[in-house]
Amino acid sequence: MRSILLAAMLMLGMASPARAQLVGTDTAPGSSCAGFPDGATRMTADADLDGKDVVLVCDGTTWNAVSGSSGGNTFSFRASGGSTTSNSLSLVTNLSQNYDPNSVWDESGAADRYQPTEAGDYFIYLTANGNGCANLQVDAEIRLNSTAVASTGVDGPDQPGVALSTVVNMNGTTDYIRFYATDNGECSTIENIQVGGFKISGGGSGGGGGGASVLNDLTDVDTAGLADGKVLMYSAGASGWVPGTVSGGGSTDVSFYAYQTSGQSIPGGAIQTAINFGAERFDTNNNFNLTTDRFTPTVAGKYILTAASDINGLTSGYAAEVSIYKNGSLYAWGSLADSTNGESMSVVSVVADANGSTDYFQVYIINIDSSSHSTGAGADTTYFTGALVGGGGGGAPTCTTRSFSGVGTTISVSCQASEILTGGGCKSASTPITDNNYPSAADTWTCSFDASSASNGVYAICCAF
Repeated sequence: MRSILLAAMLMLGMASPARAQLVGTDTAPGSSCAGFPDGATRMTADADLDGKDVVLVCDGTTWNAVSGSSGGNTFSFRASGGSTTSNSLSLVTNLSQNYDPNSVWDESGAADRYQPTEAGDYFIYLTANGNGCANLQVDAEIRLNSTAVASTGVDGPDQPGVALSTVVNMNGTTDYIRFYATDNGECSTIENIQVGGFKISGGGSGGGGGGASVLNDLTDVDTAGLADGKVLMYSAGASGWVPGTVSGGGSTDVSFYAYQTSGQSIPGGAIQTAINFGAERFDTNNNFNLTTDRFTPTVAGKYILTAASDINGLTSGYAAEVSIYKNGSLYAWGSLADSTNGESMSVVSVVADANGSTDYFQVYIINIDSSSHSTGAGADTTYFTGALVGGGGGGAPTCTTRSFSGVGTTISVSCQASEILTGGGCKSASTPITDNNYPSAADTWTCSFDASSASNGVYAICCAF
């Protein structure tokens, strides 16, 4: 019951735009809420791609859509276009917002920053293409204030594409995100730049006041004593919901960021090797163990997990690839990019269920070269980060890894019409990859290979918000 209440407090703070529509066969206004208490909440999916959800409240009989609230939400945004200095890692400027309901994206002057006004954990991503590249090098970086929190580089002929994502904790006042990219002077242009972000946990009722206005409309809810750290609990004596305090680990703010402090030797021959991490930026629920290098969440729910690493000194044409393991078994592969300058960077991002007790996650890496090489250490180079995005009450974006295998020089995989492509990559066991290309369209990943007769693979991470 307490976990339901915590989820309810977060959900009630998220208002829906008037134009939001339901998608698929999810719960709709008017559906029966039998078995749920009066005042319980639920979030449904949303087909207009504005990054928000429809919030439903149970009146004891049916689910009803929340309306007229001006409270907190996911603080989501998307921006695209932009430009940057080609021969050095520079701020991406002139990005135009595609969606920004809370005015958290500042594109005035040379600002080009994302600065949400509510504290919490945020999922941030960047994608970009290099066009007409000579020596095939595109790098990108995400910075929190002035500090890099994620970086990646991709080598590939003609049109190398980069896809980068991470989870950051922001204070809701002074913290901001900026995006950087470069082609190292080797491409004619950097194009199709897309950036975005949204809040995934923390600060559910702070600052907006809209959640309280919805609660005040319920006759069996007492909001007079609500304050930071308080939740609503049912009181049989009061025959209603009253402010209370949850003890014993009831927090739903579960997030972590671990990174490597020194390079690790990775054997050749494509042997799966667990990555060792030496330090943390944050670990809000003490769920990451630096001795075992495992994330073992103690709160059940869905988690978004992102990991990245690179290997230096590779033979040209060979690559490194990271993956996320769950309970000792492969759960998700990362991107794979052949090296032309001795370095290969790989990133993986996925949403996974955890039971809150025995489930654990690790990061592995393979070195396809024949000899051992070292990882690149650093908080923005080799890292593992994640956060709880839905526990008990739902409300998280739904992400699916879609894959396709085929024979031919070029193959593609597409997201569905209601989804946004947030990552992906190419896979081939024996044939060199000549193009690992984030697309100009927002829903298709395309890969090219050397041999028309080889069996190859491509996948895309597709998310519906």
